[in-house]
Amino acid sequence: KKAVIFDFDGVVTDSVPFHDGAYLELFRKFGVELSFEYLHTHIGLTSREVIQKISEEHRLTESPEKMTGIHHALLTDLYRDRATPSPGLHEFIRSTQQFQLLLGLASSTSSDILDFVLRKFELREAFRSLIGGESIQHGKPNPEMLIKILEKLSVPPEEAFAIDDARSGIIAAKSINMFSVAYTYYSKYDIPEADLVVRNFLEIPLANICT
Repeated sequence: KKAVIFDFDGVVTDSVPFHDGAYLELFRKFGVELSFEYLHTHIGLTSREVIQKISEEHRLTESPEKMTGIHHALLTDLYRDRATPSPGLHEFIRSTQQFQLLLGLASSTSSDILDFVLRKFELREAFRSLIGGESIQHGKPNPEMLIKILEKLSVPPEEAFAIDDARSGIIAAKSINMFSVAYTYYSKYDIPEADLVVRNFLEIPLANICT
């Protein structure tokens, strides 16, 4: 393999609760109470897609653009104050250097947050390229973001592998013939479609995957 594509939320950092909190607070401002279970049916979608879908279901009249801006501000505060790197992340990234892997990051989270958090973790220079939610039309399981990040890296899907914590991300990777690793440190969901399921970064057998 020549490249590894990381998902962000639930892989690089335990930030799924940040999204939950931001969506709950956002829609509460407009008189709508949401459940965690309901929110988790939207995992993989961009914030724009989530807000538009929920707004239509609840017949909200506020513009999606304004709501997306409020959500982004709430989310940025949470990342700034609470984001920490996943256990073993730095060690795993150092180990990828032995195999000369290119690192990419593809997420429905906006690229300014991705960039900010990677710099906070002192990892921005490790990633050759990143794709955020504002650069795509469709979130996972649509493979659009994976296709775009691989194009930026000039690596075909068969020569890369993806690390994702959500079934939607694994399905996206499989749809373009990428080897897929389900990272389950924070997740409680079964992901039978994955080529490999690991609990933490230490369990990813780079030597086997890359040779």
